[in-house]
Amino acid sequence: MGKTGWMAVVVAAVLAGGLASWSRAGQQPAAQRPASITYTGEDDEVATKRLLTLLKAWDADVVDSDQESVVVRKERKYILRPKMQQGRLLDRITIVVAWTVGKDHQGTDAVMKFANQLDRDYNIGGFYMDEDGDLALQTQITFLDELTWRELNSTLEWLDGSISRLVHDTRATWDKLMSGPTRETPEVGETAARTVGGRLAIAGLLRRIGAAPSVRCRDVLRYAAFA
Repeated sequence: MGKTGWMAVVVAAVLAGGLASWSRAGQQPAAQRPASITYTGEDDEVATKRLLTLLKAWDADVVDSDQESVVVRKERKYILRPKMQQGRLLDRITIVVAWTVGKDHQGTDAVMKFANQLDRDYNIGGFYMDEDGDLALQTQITFLDELTWRELNSTLEWLDGSISRLVHDTRATWDKLMSGPTRETPEVGETAARTVGGRLAIAGLLRRIGAAPSVRCRDVLRYAAFA
């Protein structure tokens, strides 16, 4: 092979290696992806924009977003909503996942009892029946001004594994309650979250985390997620 041929091989190898190091989203070099986001203010909308930037930089499957929340998909869909506090107070991102119960079981005692059972047996967050009679789970990540991608991603992967395990453990009840017609998944911007009916069910979570964050209907955007 002549000198020109060898040069062509070297150039092709360099280009291939360089292209492989770029991420799929925005053609950003992997080495330049932000390891974390930092914000010392208390504007939830600003924090949401930074969270969205972090997720996209790491090629997360962002399903939807609005000014105060982001929906991301792992094995199931999670609604992430920053709750920021100024000063030396803990910040948090609430994480919600919801399942649409079969029409014949929505709003029944069976759903509430199942939520209470899950809340008692699985220490991963607060299970509750929302105002539409469906099953939901809320948990959160706490941090101080800085949230790392590693922490966020690990938390979502842990939730995926934990939820898959509890679905497996309770398969008979799960299949019974989740059977039947289900409603369409609402868009993130719609007022589809319901938390009032689940306040008692998440009381255990609030006790465990030693805090009592404000629970308002607009704080949790319902988004159907199927295990």
